Amino acid sequence: MKKISNAAGRWICVILVLVMTAITCVEPVKAVTGYSSTAWVDNLDFVDIRGSEKPIQCIYTMEKDGSFLASSYGFRNEGVKTGETIYIRDWTYTCNGYTYFAVIYKGRLMYLNKKYINVSNLVSVNQPKYPGRKTKVKMKAVAGNISDQNNWFYIYSQADDSQPVNCYGVVPVGETLEITKKDYNSEWTQIKWNGRICYIRKSNISFDEAYLAGARRECQTNIMLAQNANLTYKGILKNYNKKLTRKEFNKLAAKWCKAAGKVQFKAGKKVKNKELSASQYNTLLQKMIRKTQAGNVAYNAAKVDADGDGVTRDVAISQLYRAYQVTRDKDYLTTGLEFSICTADDQNLCLDLWDTQGESVFLSDRSGQTDQSFYLSCNNGFWRLRGCRKNYTVCSSTKDVYQDFAGYDSQKLTFEYNDDGTVCIKNIDGLYLDLIDGAVKNSHLKFAPKSDSSTQKFIIKYNE
Repeated sequence: MKKISNAAGRWICVILVLVMTAITCVEPVKAVTGYSSTAWVDNLDFVDIRGSEKPIQCIYTMEKDGSFLASSYGFRNEGVKTGETIYIRDWTYTCNGYTYFAVIYKGRLMYLNKKYINVSNLVSVNQPKYPGRKTKVKMKAVAGNISDQNNWFYIYSQADDSQPVNCYGVVPVGETLEITKKDYNSEWTQIKWNGRICYIRKSNISFDEAYLAGARRECQTNIMLAQNANLTYKGILKNYNKKLTRKEFNKLAAKWCKAAGKVQFKAGKKVKNKELSASQYNTLLQKMIRKTQAGNVAYNAAKVDADGDGVTRDVAISQLYRAYQVTRDKDYLTTGLEFSICTADDQNLCLDLWDTQGESVFLSDRSGQTDQSFYLSCNNGFWRLRGCRKNYTVCSSTKDVYQDFAGYDSQKLTFEYNDDGTVCIKNIDGLYLDLIDGAVKNSHLKFAPKSDSSTQKFIIKYNE
């Protein structure tokens, strides 16, 4: 097994020390509402699926139970059982006296202590062939269905997945695939991956979404939605890593104004088709938003870091879709933007949070304070509602809605948009956010079966 470089090893060691320190030193905190929780939780759904990125070197059949560490979470219960096969990447590293293997588990990069592995029983995977001179990439496509973000797929050295030793890599949904032979046979497609000839099942490829190939995975969903909303044009849906030019921005802006029902966007008569810097993009965006009177929320949704090195096509399309999204009557919620949640019965009352982990969510007079500001985050297609003050996540409960560290199924929420402009907030069990004492100050909240009561309706107001 090849060891990681010293610099990278030190970086990973810092992460692992922090994780191990938290796991061994943090005691469970008794929440005010009576719920117990810890800073390190056992939910893989909130750990990003990135695949192996590099080829897998070995497989191993567990001879005893083991548990993982991850770069952002400590998993006390999540682990592998005796008899389970794990896939080990191409390096090991030592930290604080412990040796760890980089293991790909359910599409995620995890860290497994060497003590759980009998190194003498590691089995090297079968190596794929190198491409020949006549091997050409015929087309590109993406892995899986973009709408199903919580997914990953195996790459094989041979068109045979009956033997684990044929597994050469793992890719997440949306990964760009270079197709060398689309119809290798009725079930398999031949691809070029990490410089080798590999194979993936046809059923795990989306050829209909091939126009997304090459785009950043975090941009792909918005690009797809932008395409469906007629916010793009043919020439922009390729070469996503190219920097956006002034003329391309003007074309996208014209599309945006038409789709959003705003005044027509008119560019100057003489426009130099040069690449835009990040600050130039923001300036043009601000002019477009001001002219169309779309509002500051739309600008905040689409702006980029002014210190960045230009704006690529995929980022521009994605950001402009976000600006379009927040102007809609429905499906207007997106990640990262701050908002308050008011009751439908009294818009002067909104959800409020205390500073402490485990505290209940309650209603208070709207003040615009950070305690009353929330934002949405999304991991692998799972949405969470988070408070801006302490970054705690709202947890659903049939007794008393509360805030806690991220990592529980009770934090997975969906939003239903009503024709009257209100939203209903539903948890993973199909229960809806409700007011315990009605729309009155200091009322607490719970999740309850769906009803026609206005106490289950809320109004989202983005912060300007």
